[in-house]
Amino acid sequence: MYIKKKLSHLVSGHLPEFVRTDYPKFVTFLESYYRFLEQEGEAHDVLLNNNTWIDIDETLDAFLPKFKQQYANDFPDSSLLENRRIVKYISQYYEAKGSENATELFFRMLFNTDITVSYPGDNILRASDGTWVQKNYLKIDTTGFTTENLFDLEGTTIDLAYYISLPGPDEVRTITTSCSNVLGTSEPNIYLLEVDLSHTYTFPAYSDLLNITSVDIDGDGINETISSLGTYDTKIFVVWNETVYGRLTRQLTSVKSIDSYGAEFEIPDAYMAEESTGVNGAIVRVSSVQDFDTELYFLEDYVEPGYVGAGDNNTLSGLRIIESGWKFTASTEEVTISITPLNPAGTTATVTFNTGLIYRTPGYFKDASGFLSDVNRLFDNYYYQPYSYLVTSTKPLDSWKEQYLKSTHPSGFKMFAELELSGTGSITPSSDGSLTAIDTTP
Repeated sequence: MYIKKKLSHLVSGHLPEFVRTDYPKFVTFLESYYRFLEQEGEAHDVLLNNNTWIDIDETLDAFLPKFKQQYANDFPDSSLLENRRIVKYISQYYEAKGSENATELFFRMLFNTDITVSYPGDNILRASDGTWVQKNYLKIDTTGFTTENLFDLEGTTIDLAYYISLPGPDEVRTITTSCSNVLGTSEPNIYLLEVDLSHTYTFPAYSDLLNITSVDIDGDGINETISSLGTYDTKIFVVWNETVYGRLTRQLTSVKSIDSYGAEFEIPDAYMAEESTGVNGAIVRVSSVQDFDTELYFLEDYVEPGYVGAGDNNTLSGLRIIESGWKFTASTEEVTISITPLNPAGTTATVTFNTGLIYRTPGYFKDASGFLSDVNRLFDNYYYQPYSYLVTSTKPLDSWKEQYLKSTHPSGFKMFAELELSGTGSITPSSDGSLTAIDTTP
């Protein structure tokens, strides 16, 4: 408990004995006078207990203007917050000075209103500025492990484990990768895992991998007994948190060659690409055809439905993989598939596909950066430049500009302001053609 420092109880002890004896009323007067000076806010109270007044929560109201002058002199007296609260939280404001947070706090402290800060430089047209995205996917077959929830793997780091035959003792090896997303497929036991593993990563040769029968593949100290899936068993398992979630399955990764071109294919027809009926589930789409005159037609040029170059022999010249499929033969890196056109008058094409464990999606631009559009603007070294920013608020610029530039504006930047009109007002043209805001709020 804090006890205030006082002097009144020391008065009598500091007076001569004859004064205490002959003039007791004078002694009482001095003691009362000192007690008066010790009252809150009086001279002795202030001088003797200055440690208390340093605390902004405890200091006297008379000292608050001095605190504000010392620590928040740039803030006007018209601020909606009382001085005690401004000084108490001013350090948070200064820590964020020059940032969006500081600008938002400035308007909260002065007007208790929200604002938005935007950057015209974000909309400057820059050549080749688009964000190009290509994702890498594994497919996992959960046959034999259906009790686990595959969506638990999202946002985790997983291991791809396998039992490998090496000179000397056989052993379990693992590859670690992050899994950022998990997607289901049309097949109940097949899931898609988005990983950061490069599509160029080379797994051990299939012939060096051993079937798991009784091996501690997940590192929990207990041997797992796992049944083989036959010809499409890749022998590579997905492990997380000492639990096996399934094994990788081989999928189509690219078109290696069109061995026979067939006839009467149509853009953009889609076909099942199956190694064995009802098993693989891969879907491919016709992306280009070629007619008798050797003229090529591409999916990008396709506008209206119907056979491209009707009456010509539209041979297959390009395919795109729409769905990479699953359960292709694990021991080979390619598969040859026959594709029959939907046109009954057509003839079958034969295509060889590369297969693998990692499928890389076709690339796409994540945003419109670098593209000519109604959003992007040319650099003008004034508004559209890297060091400009726009404050949009409901308060006129004149009411905050001076104080804002002194206290919050980041050096080296150019500030623009935009007034946001709100309420039930309307804007009508005046006789001279200018716009006048008319406030109809009651």
